[in-house]
Amino acid sequence: MFRLDGKEFGGLLITSDPQETSAWVSELKNKIESLKIVHAASAPEKYLAISIGVFSAKVKNLDTMSSLYRIADKALYEAKHKGRNQAVIINAEQNPQG
Repeated sequence: MFRLDGKEFGGLLITSDPQETSAWVSELKNKIESLKIVHAASAPEKYLAISIGVFSAKVKNLDTMSSLYRIADKALYEAKHKGRNQAVIINAEQNPQG
């Protein structure tokens, strides 16, 4: 896990099982939610929530690291668009061009 900028973090999860990725992302979201970290008084929600975007692909299917980042960022903004405390996973079959 690493910070990309002020409010965005990145990470790399290595697994051969897409269901494992989905379970891990769901568990992460639930654990953060269960911490009940108080959000700023001006925030729309009382507690901190996260939006997660994931690009799931085999390394051999990646053109470049920038394509990995671009697709994961697309998934993140789709999660944000759907509402707070969401996770969106895009797999290589959904986005074969990378």
